[in-house]
Amino acid sequence: MGNAAPKAVDESVSRSAEALMSLQRELSVVQQHLDAVVDRSGPAREAIGHLIGSGGKRIRPMLTLLAAGTIHNGAGTFSTEIAAASELVHTASLLHDDVLDEGVQRRGLPTARLVFSNSVSILSGDHCLASAVKLIQGADTGPVLTESLDMIQDLVGGELIQLETKGGLTVDENHYRQICELKTASLFVWAARSGARLAGGNDEQIEAFGKMARAMGIAFQMQDDLLDLTGDERFGKRLLDDLREGRMTLPVIIAAQRDPKLVDMLKDLFERKDDADPGSLRAFREAVIATGADELVAAEVQGLTDEALVYLDVVPSNAYRQLIIDRIEALAGRDV
Repeated sequence: MGNAAPKAVDESVSRSAEALMSLQRELSVVQQHLDAVVDRSGPAREAIGHLIGSGGKRIRPMLTLLAAGTIHNGAGTFSTEIAAASELVHTASLLHDDVLDEGVQRRGLPTARLVFSNSVSILSGDHCLASAVKLIQGADTGPVLTESLDMIQDLVGGELIQLETKGGLTVDENHYRQICELKTASLFVWAARSGARLAGGNDEQIEAFGKMARAMGIAFQMQDDLLDLTGDERFGKRLLDDLREGRMTLPVIIAAQRDPKLVDMLKDLFERKDDADPGSLRAFREAVIATGADELVAAEVQGLTDEALVYLDVVPSNAYRQLIIDRIEALAGRDV
């Protein structure tokens, strides 16, 4: 009787280790799909390989795989093609973003547009999208394919809204949130829903995974905004990188609302872009923090991660679900 609890703990640890090993195996298959796409990309090969080979957390493919694993508890097929497609769509968006934003660094490396050219970067992104749709079509020609096309349209719509507001000194907070929904959350939602659907999840479970992923995606973007204030090199971020590329982040939007004097500092940063001196960048960062905007955003990130966890109540409780929970809980500290 006294050994029952330790035995249960040992079994739980063993199941968690098995699930993690399973996830790593499936991610290696996803990488094989990505490598195969790079190899078949012809003239776009080097540009696509430059970005895919630079790493990344593969958070979207993980969502697909973990959603599937949660539904069938590791006893069924993992949607590695769909997981790879989610990363290809993400890669396409980055290749396009860096051209539109005149980005100079991605994941700690020069952007593909600088290494190759703007034209090559755009066309390589287009190639990634076509390759993604081809992988999706091979896995499912029903709802997963249909929802993927809707998702790609959302990404484009979000990019257009962001382009319209680029360099604007006052960005409506509603516009910012709309961009988060369309540019970031939509791909998270599709990745999770698709993994659950192809694993045999019912409508309630698929819906729950979608709502969880939406909250997680928005939290992910807002946490990225907070990283912009610190310039965390672990994530390839320079101090105020987004601002130097003309993008307003939520902490800055809130700070400018609280302290109108920041608008003049913003104007100066937008005009100087990469020529902004470190002292000016640090001074602006401190001014934003002085308004308490960063704390408000951090609290919203925590609220979104709490919300995401609630949606998982209706899906099977197993080691794969626990891995999702672990990643959601780590999100507030951006360890994923």
